[in-house]
Amino acid sequence: MPRREYTWTVEWDPERWLEHYHEAQQPPAVAKKLEQKLEAVRQKGACALAEFFQLVRRIRKILDKHYMPRELRPFYFSYAEQLYYRAREYEWTVDRVNEWRILRMKWEARGLRPEVLDEIDQAIKLGRGR
Repeated sequence: MPRREYTWTVEWDPERWLEHYHEAQQPPAVAKKLEQKLEAVRQKGACALAEFFQLVRRIRKILDKHYMPRELRPFYFSYAEQLYYRAREYEWTVDRVNEWRILRMKWEARGLRPEVLDEIDQAIKLGRGR
């Protein structure tokens, strides 16, 4: 696409601009546009929050099944949260698997039990799409 020549801003006439700018009209127009976008953001946020709470419920069931002490639960939740959001972040399965390997090494090195991490991996279903 060819680039247009630069026009000097000296030609800009502020008085003419002020004639077309109406203070009473501009804020409602901007507010209307913002309200539409905010509603879309609220919808997305509500869906994401519900999805995240389902994940928390699944992880809690796994930890209850293994009689995990309360002191260690935040670490498992942190692993699950990192894995969940990184799996959503990457489009390609190869990238997701590489991220999973890195996270898995990191959290196993911190002393988390591999059999519990395996169940968390299954609960998140790493290989599936968004």
